[in-house]
Amino acid sequence: MRVPVLLDATPLARGHGQRGIGTALRDLLDHLPHTRRPALLTLPRQEIPAGFGRRDFRWPKWPMHRIPDPWPSLKLHDALLADPPDLFHATQPELTPDPHLVPTVITCYDLIPLHQPMRNPFQRFAYGTYLQRLTRAPHIITISEAVRDDLAAQLGIPESRVHVVRLGPPRMYPAAGPTPPMPYVLYSNSIEPHKNPALIVEAFAHVRGVDLVMTGPWSRRRLKRLMDRADRIGAGDRIHWLGYVDRAHLAALRRDALATVTPSLIEGFGFPVLESLLAGTPALAGDIPALREAGGDAAVYLPTDDPRAWADAIASIAAGTDREAMADRGRAHAATFDWDRTARETIAVWDEARQSV
Repeated sequence: MRVPVLLDATPLARGHGQRGIGTALRDLLDHLPHTRRPALLTLPRQEIPAGFGRRDFRWPKWPMHRIPDPWPSLKLHDALLADPPDLFHATQPELTPDPHLVPTVITCYDLIPLHQPMRNPFQRFAYGTYLQRLTRAPHIITISEAVRDDLAAQLGIPESRVHVVRLGPPRMYPAAGPTPPMPYVLYSNSIEPHKNPALIVEAFAHVRGVDLVMTGPWSRRRLKRLMDRADRIGAGDRIHWLGYVDRAHLAALRRDALATVTPSLIEGFGFPVLESLLAGTPALAGDIPALREAGGDAAVYLPTDDPRAWADAIASIAAGTDREAMADRGRAHAATFDWDRTARETIAVWDEARQSV
């Protein structure tokens, strides 16, 4: 029997599973109505939510980690040609088919790799192939207006082919775990260049009476550079480098923080900002479009190249200026995000794409 919609759920079983793509995909699946649940493209033995059909896809083994694996895309083409669905929903660059091969909806979470120097020519080629397929896709879902606008500016993709489907709120977990006794602000993110962690470290050359708690999945090389920078400016002794912490501990750290800090240079969405607002913790965010969409009028936006502005904002929060009012605005704004709406709008894109074939 021909599958009406086949959605790529393999990110849940790979590296994306605990990051933004996995978070977004997991919550979308949980909120799709039972009458409109697609079949899922899965890895063998991958666990999936109840009520979904599945089609297993065997991800080829690839021993050369510095060269992007060309085989998953080719194997996907073979699988789709052998048993084509009415519509394939691509959720990651590695498994984005040529839209001319099978009717396809592509979710584009961001174009961050396009804005960063990619020294590896093989990675540039692989990402270039994905971008070419985006430019040919008749139906693209973006998670923010910021990504839609970036598609137009960088690739010339008209808005008529792009559907903005905002994500719902991040899941909140019971808080449990130790937090520092002194006042602190919380950075909870990776330390890749586009996250701009160096700016918040530089800000602490000008901050007194407040510590910085940093959590996230980090590479040792980048962490060493950041720690050396903190020591050079005399801020290292006021920064708590916690690394990866579990969700309950992160919830406790967020709850007890004076504020959260998200100084990113570019994002597709702003989960850390939205998580902060949901928790009633003031959010300081980089003044970029995606974070403004996530935080609305409830967050404080600051230049992404001015450490002293961040230091002044942290001092203002520590002084108690408007903190309770900020918490109330944050919770009210976060309540406007809704996974049921995300699911309905995603289904509407599927229906439009199938009708246009």
